[in-house]
Amino acid sequence: MKILQLKDPPKNTDKVTLQIKQLEDELNLIKSNQEKEIEDLQTSLNNIKSDSIPYGSLEEELKVLFPDLVKFGISKAIESDFDTELDTLNVLLLNWSEEALKKKRKELEDEESKLKAFIEAKLDKGAFKIIRY
Repeated sequence: MKILQLKDPPKNTDKVTLQIKQLEDELNLIKSNQEKEIEDLQTSLNNIKSDSIPYGSLEEELKVLFPDLVKFGISKAIESDFDTELDTLNVLLLNWSEEALKKKRKELEDEESKLKAFIEAKLDKGAFKIIRY
């Protein structure tokens, strides 16, 4: 094997070095932008996961634990008292059977309290406000 060494570097070395530096800078910028985009997508995915609710398994459990419950819904709502800032609430919508509505008010409120505690423990999303419909 024969190794050749140049005594005088090519005349366009500075130009080539500059082009290489520019390409490396562009590559680093592209990598940085991709990393930022990946972080943003990861954050979005985490937000979606944290907002998701396992309705299928929750529905089955609620049917067994609260047979008088006809329908339920879970949502977020924005509340304002007109004096302070807006507040985001977790809302639990409950629709009870006619039989359940005929129970004494205290009995129904006890059932709602149990259901609320169950949902809060199961979903780990903070406190819920109940709305009967």
